[in-house]
Amino acid sequence: MRQTKISRKVLALSLLFAASIMFGDVEFRSSWQGRWVAFGDYYIDIAQCRDNLCTFRIFIFEESKPRFNAKIRLLSYDKAEVINKGCTLQLQVSSQRAPLKEASSSSDSPYLLATKNTCFSPLEVGVSYQQNKVHPAFDCTKARTSNEKTICHSSEILLGYYDILLNDFYAELLKNHDTKKATTLKESQKLWLENVKECDGDVECLLKSYRKRLEELDGQYCVECS
Repeated sequence: MRQTKISRKVLALSLLFAASIMFGDVEFRSSWQGRWVAFGDYYIDIAQCRDNLCTFRIFIFEESKPRFNAKIRLLSYDKAEVINKGCTLQLQVSSQRAPLKEASSSSDSPYLLATKNTCFSPLEVGVSYQQNKVHPAFDCTKARTSNEKTICHSSEILLGYYDILLNDFYAELLKNHDTKKATTLKESQKLWLENVKECDGDVECLLKSYRKRLEELDGQYCVECS
């Protein structure tokens, strides 16, 4: 399966909370959590996000230990900062295409920009990093089903993106509905989880199922929020 780059339309899904949910705290991780490959000898890994705090590590390719390790605070869907008293690192996510060294498709891709940096010298301010992996909402080391294994290991990065977006969207809706609506939401989610098993690890089936569920949640449960 070839790697599909995230389109501007798909990136807009990460703003579902900001556009339609007017209550509660929002997790911004759908825009950030994943592996960002630099145009150089290293890559950035943002993972284990919770309450808008994530692990932030910079690796040199073919090395198992990170060259830089810190916590990152997600300030919004497009801005973040590394928590480190000894240095400053401010980041921004952008869907604006940056020049590539090699020819690529014309679709838009997300880019990670270092707007201020005194933490890791090879990471130059203004240099762009394209994301090639999105960590799903669950722990891939505990993946057991064929669907979970596909989401974790497929080159189709939208699978991980959809999983984390659906997880956060569902949790936010569940938290802010009254008992009756929450019960209906839980029942529909259980039914979806049962039906998605039929995909049995098929990438196209999983993509279709996740897209449909995201549309259902947005249409059925956020009418009052818009």
